[in-house]
Amino acid sequence: MIKNKKTIKKRIKRMRPRGIKSMKQDEFLETMGRLDLIDEEIKKEKELYEIKIKSLKLEKEYLKNRFKERK
Repeated sequence: MIKNKKTIKKRIKRMRPRGIKSMKQDEFLETMGRLDLIDEEIKKEKELYEIKIKSLKLEKEYLKNRFKERK
């Protein structure tokens, strides 16, 4: 049984992998905010690429039909 806060902190330090520092709550929230912004940008880019793909498919279909009409 853990008796005091120091012992708890020591055990937590031992469990944490080396090289990973504990974060303060403000830093954590700031990092999460940045990750949310990055997520939003990725979603926007994904939507743009999906639109580009659709337009290219439509253009391909149009050109295919136009070529058939010429023959």
